Amino acid sequence: MTILAHCTGGLANRIKNMTASFRLDPVVEVHWVNIENYDAQNYHLFKCPYYDLFSFPKLAENLEKGKSYPVYDYDKLLIGPDDGIPENFAQFDNKCDKEYRYTDELNRNIDFEYHRIPENVKVMYSYLFSQIRLNHDVQKRIDNFYNKYMKNIIVVSVHIRSWNRENEEGRQHLHKVDKFIETMMDYKKLHFFVSSDSTEVIEKVKKEVPNVITYNRKTERETSRTNPEALQEDLIELYLLGKGNMLIGSYYSSYSEVAWYLMGCKEVIII
Repeated sequence: MTILAHCTGGLANRIKNMTASFRLDPVVEVHWVNIENYDAQNYHLFKCPYYDLFSFPKLAENLEKGKSYPVYDYDKLLIGPDDGIPENFAQFDNKCDKEYRYTDELNRNIDFEYHRIPENVKVMYSYLFSQIRLNHDVQKRIDNFYNKYMKNIIVVSVHIRSWNRENEEGRQHLHKVDKFIETMMDYKKLHFFVSSDSTEVIEKVKKEVPNVITYNRKTERETSRTNPEALQEDLIELYLLGKGNMLIGSYYSSYSEVAWYLMGCKEVIII
């Protein structure tokens, strides 16, 4: 049985969607949609060919006409009956005006719950996230950067979401760069790999915190969702975050959340 993974969100939400689809069946194909304009249903711009980012699971290109396929179209992680998640487990509050919708009928969603999640579920989802394969060139760039700048040192991964993009109004109050800097200084003897959607934030952190490593982008961070090359660099930074020894991440950010799973659900501080 082929499961169609379908999500019109941002990069990390699309990765979550593909990963959750693996729980329904190992055979997953991706229904990939590019979004070039905002409307009532789509509040994430996204413009990049699928295979510029990923190599597995494969793109749904040869579907049989007239055949009905099961679809997983949520950006939330799927909860199974044997996961040991109790009813009304979900406690996440997005702390903003944007509606946050639980998708599990028993309110067992685990999204953004981090170490409240049972160990067996963390291990299972870390494995499923690792099954996604990246575009060969993207993976090579990740490996080269890691081997040159991050290998054999203790690295704290830091993701600072500034919520600076159009259609993210009402969430800017979640951005607290000074709190990130204060927290990083508690680990100032270590190295930091820092990623952000804001060049201004990156420069501020580099001025105030020692031992900061950043990916030398060729594209703008602020407008990355409409530029295939920039989305590749977003993906590179996400997977480099996932190679750290602990994470300092942003509240309500799926990008931080996916980085945490990629690093095997290690120690995390959410700001």
